[in-house]
Amino acid sequence: YVRSRSRHALFENVARLFCQRRIVHLFLLAYFMVIIPAIVVRDAKKTYNELGSGWTTQNFAAAMTFVQQKLTPGEVVVHSDWDEFPLLFYQNDRQHYVAGLDPTFAYLRDADTYQTWVEITTGTFTGELGKTLITVFHARAAFVAKDHANMMKLFDRHSDFSRVYEDDEAI
Repeated sequence: YVRSRSRHALFENVARLFCQRRIVHLFLLAYFMVIIPAIVVRDAKKTYNELGSGWTTQNFAAAMTFVQQKLTPGEVVVHSDWDEFPLLFYQNDRQHYVAGLDPTFAYLRDADTYQTWVEITTGTFTGELGKTLITVFHARAAFVAKDHANMMKLFDRHSDFSRVYEDDEAI
């Protein structure tokens, strides 16, 4: 008789836990059915707003047309930031660029050259700029987006460089 009662009590406890868990499962299901779509909608709106006010495929078009006219195919252009590469290449696929898509590749290829490029783009380079561009990067031209004021100041401080092109987007 005790055994039977224990079984009955055990069954009641299991049934009670199942019901409690069922409520938990229903709550979790409802929670995720509301929260996940809300997160997706929020992130989609944020991405749309960020991309909607960002660059267009026409950014740097005039500057790259000028570069294409002045440089021979295959010449290297030192540019101010790796994230400009897709637009630069889209506008002018005849040149070579220092860093594109992911600067990690430039670092892995040659850490010293990468560090030199970083110092140039951040305006902290202290060496001979003209000589470095020619000997290290094999470049005779630099592209500086207007939002890179420190790099612009660096080039302005060196008399061996002159602004041959300037618009509201780049030098």
